[in-house]
Amino acid sequence: MARGALVPLIYSKLLQLKGNNAHQMTAFTLVTADVETIVNDSWRLLEPCSKIGGHQSAWFEKIEKRIDLTSHTLSFLHPVKLLGLSRIMEEKLHKKREDELETSQKFRVVNCSALASGMNDPLAKSTLIVFLTFLMTASAPQALAPLVTFGAYSITKMVSGQPNFSEATAVTSFSILNLILSPAMQLLLAIPIGAQAIGCYARIQTFLQTPEDPTPSTARTSSSGVTGPSVSQKNVVEPESSVALEPTKQPCEKIEVHRDLRNLPPIRFMPNGIIAITGPSGCGKSTVLRELLAFESQELGSFPSGDIAYCSQTPWIFEGTVRDNILGQSEVDNSWYKSVLHSCELRVDLDSMPNGDNTEVGSGGSKLSGGQKQRIAIARALYSKKKRAILDDVTSALDGHTMSSLITNLFSENGIIRSQRMSVIVATHSVQILRLANQVLLMDHDGQVIDSGSYEELVTRQEYFSQHQTANSPQSSSSHEELPEQIRELETSREEYEARLQTKVDDLRRKEGDWKSFTYYLGAMGWLSFSIFVAGMAIYLVLNAIFGVWLVWWGEDTDGNRGLGYWLGLYATWAILITLGMLVTPM
Repeated sequence: MARGALVPLIYSKLLQLKGNNAHQMTAFTLVTADVETIVNDSWRLLEPCSKIGGHQSAWFEKIEKRIDLTSHTLSFLHPVKLLGLSRIMEEKLHKKREDELETSQKFRVVNCSALASGMNDPLAKSTLIVFLTFLMTASAPQALAPLVTFGAYSITKMVSGQPNFSEATAVTSFSILNLILSPAMQLLLAIPIGAQAIGCYARIQTFLQTPEDPTPSTARTSSSGVTGPSVSQKNVVEPESSVALEPTKQPCEKIEVHRDLRNLPPIRFMPNGIIAITGPSGCGKSTVLRELLAFESQELGSFPSGDIAYCSQTPWIFEGTVRDNILGQSEVDNSWYKSVLHSCELRVDLDSMPNGDNTEVGSGGSKLSGGQKQRIAIARALYSKKKRAILDDVTSALDGHTMSSLITNLFSENGIIRSQRMSVIVATHSVQILRLANQVLLMDHDGQVIDSGSYEELVTRQEYFSQHQTANSPQSSSSHEELPEQIRELETSREEYEARLQTKVDDLRRKEGDWKSFTYYLGAMGWLSFSIFVAGMAIYLVLNAIFGVWLVWWGEDTDGNRGLGYWLGLYATWAILITLGMLVTPM
């Protein structure tokens, strides 16, 4: 129940954070480490131990930083290798791991002390103090309680001159003690576990209190100029340098955005039409699109249905199969699925994959090329059958031949977008898309719309389009059309390389019964530490079993042939050795 409540709460909070605060690794660590720690034996929680909670929080923060660096390194593994930074990143990761282990030592020392004594001793700052605390207090009731009970009973009987306990009495008493000691041990263990849970709750609370993106307010104007009742006219700021969009024959729904630092252009979704936004690199095209989705805006006009597909400049691919990434949460429609694959030029790619659309894409699409990831993201947006879509430079990673075919399949008069009567806003530098768009918005370096109209109209009055046309004209890209054979050869070479690479990866996968993995971890643990651990565990298990047998032998000595010192002394020796075994095992 706790996991079911906390995980959706963290996920919901992550979706509401601003882009610069939405740290995915923080949420990942909270879900995997903190929530699991809370859920694990949370019923044992008795009272908080402040030191344990604080030390564990610091430890988990180090874990979060290490996971963050590891994730980013793996995400940019190719550039790291090309720049010769492998050794440097390895050293950084190793340093992060050392910092994590060093920070965890404080938690482990205090945890051992709490496990031993059931209390947080302020002096427990060294292994020696922990050992003494463990040994001299009620640290191991399972071992010490029988010793104290039977020792006191035997001494009392000896002083009073009465016979010692019988075998039956010893066995019965020992069984009763075990029944009592089990919940007593759980009670002591609840203290550090409760402290851990408190520390995890504190980290989750800090994350949930992170400032959110303000809730967008609506500012929608219909084509007839009538403002909806929820619109506050004073909140709508008209851009000073914006230009009025050219009227169209079809009614447009106007989305106006207000921003503190600068005014953003009004954007219209043209029913069954395509609006293209272009301009110099860095002028804010992606920002405008994200504003429309309320990712960074302070006030945003809402869509009537709230139903919109979005493809970012960096494709989002989750770990799973190609088919899973395209279908998402949509219902299966095989005929529509095939049409989408054809429109996104994915058939050839899927045919070359070993398992077709059931091929695993890897974490973040690591097994896919940049162009394949973009096309899969486009396919997911199209397959969802949303009537509105926002596409952010979705052809930037495609080669000329694939890009030309994809644009024709999507944006032409017979393309899938127009056939499905979709309204699309696309940010692009592609002349081919600009030619096919119903309307083009040109932005300047300041992020303002300085002109709008059809592509042919803008070419005649804007120097930017003349330069852009020369650099991206069909003639300059005709070489892509003339080299389909060479492209296929390059694709074949790449596929062969990836197949060989996948074979090597498969060889490195863990095999059942492979002792190399165990040897590696034991080596990292240290053979001395491992030997002490095994010895402590063996002492604990063997002597704990002898405990009961020794009591039986003691009870059988009704004549007192061996003195009380013999039985009680060896019994105390077993108890101390068991205590030692319990001490070294968790360390």
